[in-house]
Amino acid sequence: VDDDLDHMVGWDEFLTMYQRCISDQTGFEPRNLFNLVQFLMYDKDFHGKISVEQTLQIIYVRHGRKYLDKEIGEIFGEEQKGSDGQELKITFSQFVAKANNRLYELRWKAKEIAYPITAKGQ
Repeated sequence: VDDDLDHMVGWDEFLTMYQRCISDQTGFEPRNLFNLVQFLMYDKDFHGKISVEQTLQIIYVRHGRKYLDKEIGEIFGEEQKGSDGQELKITFSQFVAKANNRLYELRWKAKEIAYPITAKGQ
C-alpha cells in the first residue's frame, strides 16, 4: 500500500490499493486497509456495526443485481435476521473474519487453477 515507503498512505497510493483489491482475482493483494475502508463505507452512521440494508447500495453498484444475493450471503451468511427477528448486524471483527474466510477460499481456488491436480501417468 505504501508504495513509496514514506510511512504514509497518500491519496494516489490509497486509490491504487483500492483498485488493486477490487480487481484482484487471486486474493494475494494486501487487504487490511481495504477491509477497513469497505466496512466504513457500509457503516455510514458510524455505529460500529453494519446491516444488510446499509450494504445493499454499494454492493448493487459494484456487482449488479446478478451477484447481489451472493455478495450479501458472503458478508452476512444465510441468516440475515437475528434470533429476535431484527435485521442482523455484524461488527468489524465479524466482517473481517468473513472477509478472511472468503480470501482463504479465493487463494485456494487460485492455487488449484495454477497447479491442477492430475492423475499419475498423464
